[in-house]
Amino acid sequence: MRHACRFLLLVALIQLAPAASPLFAQTFTTIEFPGATRTDLTEITDDGVIGGEYLDASGTRHGFTWSGGVFTTVDVPGAIRTRLSGLSNSGVAVGGFAYADDVDHGFVLQDGVFAVIDVPGATLTRVTAINGAGSFAGDYKDAGGATHGFFLSGGIFTNIDVPFARGTRAFAMNNQAEIVGDYFDGAIHGFLFSRRQFVSIDVPGAQTTEAFGLNERGEIAGRYDSGAGCPFPPCLLGFSLRKGSFTTIQIPGAVRTEAFGINSSGVIVGSYLDGSPLRYRGFVMVPEE
Repeated sequence: MRHACRFLLLVALIQLAPAASPLFAQTFTTIEFPGATRTDLTEITDDGVIGGEYLDASGTRHGFTWSGGVFTTVDVPGAIRTRLSGLSNSGVAVGGFAYADDVDHGFVLQDGVFAVIDVPGATLTRVTAINGAGSFAGDYKDAGGATHGFFLSGGIFTNIDVPFARGTRAFAMNNQAEIVGDYFDGAIHGFLFSRRQFVSIDVPGAQTTEAFGLNERGEIAGRYDSGAGCPFPPCLLGFSLRKGSFTTIQIPGAVRTEAFGINSSGVIVGSYLDGSPLRYRGFVMVPEE
């Protein structure tokens, strides 16, 4: 792979101020990796294949895919941990891993073969998304410790940096190369990068907002901190953003709910915290509209 870097032309940051956040009819299904102490679902393809990660009884993190009720573990050979963050509709997986030196690298898994992706000069690299064109998105830390998002296409890395932010992370991307993520400017906000413009995403009244999932219709999934009303702060709730309107996603009885992925049918995956003892479990949510 050619390693070259360029910087994206930064444009004005636009504020998105949509409607309030009602609940709506939602059908949830719980998915847990067998024997895991924690399960997070991070991505769902248009065919319903799910990607995620789990912690085993020893606390080691593994990636996995789920298809037709069958779980398949994804571990980079020799790694002490593996995270699966993104899946393409053609079955290519991306994520991050670390060897014994505890330094994070990105990976792409295609046809059973792993390839490493590292931003040149970075102290860590995480790949979080892949689209149908084979382009990648993710984030990295530079030698000074600053966090930047990136877009990788044709061997060229392009920085994705929200103007005036102290740090930017990219989490998801669609086939139009629109990207969602979050940025920090003293508070944490979500963003959408589309047509060379950044749009700030903030759930009304939330203390923090993070955008994790994006589909081909431009619909977004993520999480926000409501700031109150839960026994174990932060008070995290999921959200979807469709046609300028936020919808809260909350598993009944859960202490926390977090939405990470959304496919073109609007099906959302994520995780929630509940039970005794408390444990994170994966969920699939099918909207009833």
